[in-house]
Amino acid sequence: MSSKLIVFGLLLFTMFSNPWSTSIEDQLTLYVSKQNKAVDQIYLEKFKTFADQNETYPVIRYIEADGAPEGIAVTPSIVFQNNHGHSLYYGRYRNFSRMKTFVRKSRLKHSQYSITPKKELLVWKDQRATITAPLKVTPMTGDLPSGFDQNSFSQSANVCFAKGMKHFELLPSFDQPKTNRAFYIDIHPHLSKDKTLTLKAEIYSQFNCIRSVYHSMREPLISGKWKNRRQLLETAAELLEAEILNVIKQSADGDDFVTIPVTTKTGNLQLDIAASVVKRNTTPLSETIPRNWKIKQTANSRVPLGAFSFLSPLDGYAGEIKQLAGNFSLNENKGLNDAEGMFSVAIKDITMGEKSFDHEVHYKMLDIKQFPSSTFKFNRVTGGSDQLRLYREEQCTVEGTFTMKGIDIPISVPATMELRLDAEGQYLLHTVATFSLNLFDDFKVKGPDGPSPSRDVLEFVLKFDLENND
Repeated sequence: MSSKLIVFGLLLFTMFSNPWSTSIEDQLTLYVSKQNKAVDQIYLEKFKTFADQNETYPVIRYIEADGAPEGIAVTPSIVFQNNHGHSLYYGRYRNFSRMKTFVRKSRLKHSQYSITPKKELLVWKDQRATITAPLKVTPMTGDLPSGFDQNSFSQSANVCFAKGMKHFELLPSFDQPKTNRAFYIDIHPHLSKDKTLTLKAEIYSQFNCIRSVYHSMREPLISGKWKNRRQLLETAAELLEAEILNVIKQSADGDDFVTIPVTTKTGNLQLDIAASVVKRNTTPLSETIPRNWKIKQTANSRVPLGAFSFLSPLDGYAGEIKQLAGNFSLNENKGLNDAEGMFSVAIKDITMGEKSFDHEVHYKMLDIKQFPSSTFKFNRVTGGSDQLRLYREEQCTVEGTFTMKGIDIPISVPATMELRLDAEGQYLLHTVATFSLNLFDDFKVKGPDGPSPSRDVLEFVLKFDLENND
């Protein structure tokens, strides 16, 4: 582990190590500056209402008065915390639908923090913040000149962009913290027969790789003679940097922000999150433990049945499983060894909290029309004691066949199961399981833009109760 990653982790630990005297199970903190003109009283009321509706305690911190933890570089920034840990919200602060998914997913699994090594990256260091502008040059189309090399042209574009931009510089290597802000620039070059170079462009927020925050696709950003290509690229850089600055200053979607001055004090800003007390019922209605079980569907639960996310630093692309179906049968001795079962999820019950993301996942990535569901069929269960006992955790491994998009792959899922009682004395089988899927290698599904394996591997956490199905 690099020393920079260790230091970064210590900063984030310090960020939450100084409590207030107030105790509450969940909290949602908004760090804001008086310079955030868009975060007005109307927004603050919406934020408070959102927190109340999602059973979290809202905390609003103005950095001018209270300071800001070192791990916070821009405002507005939003942090969820409970007694299990904390997560920074990586999304648009105006998108309450996605924020809801973030809160629910964080209750099940907190986000990880990471530093990603980058090469040849456009970087702007502004106060506490680091803003990056990864540049992607798509393959040149049209009448290519003799000896044209795409890699050389792309490298030249990076150099020209750094020269044309006022704030960004091209760094040969850079350790990119997850808390930085990024705007992804796509350049689409075309060369006509008369040697006119046309540059079209798109800019994407780091929070949405599907819909651009700026584009010049119908009309070119700039055009000119091929021999003047370096000057054209420098001018394109100047124009696109201005568009990035416009988004930072004002964004109806919520991509705007204000960087926090390096002179801002580090405040003691966190609540003391008390561990929740679980009351156990020890009087069952029946002494007979069920052998057959089904997944208990819980309406309006604070915690989803399951959550998923790509690997850090792309774990801001996360979502939840709203409904899960399935059955499970213990062995003849009411134990886990050689238990049988199958679980399934309808693709429509997978959400990332944003319509454009859900459409991309349902229709383009997973082809919901042809493959409306995915299944996991048990082949073998090993581990656990001979018979389940009340309130004793059992560790087991479930080997089985996972089917998605009509493709079968073998997977092994570690799980923890515990026999419990609900308030009425009915048996429940509490289940927690984790597993991961390599979307690209196994299913040829491409994830969001980013480094491998982060963009390829999807991690799942399941936490649900099974109820009597005898």
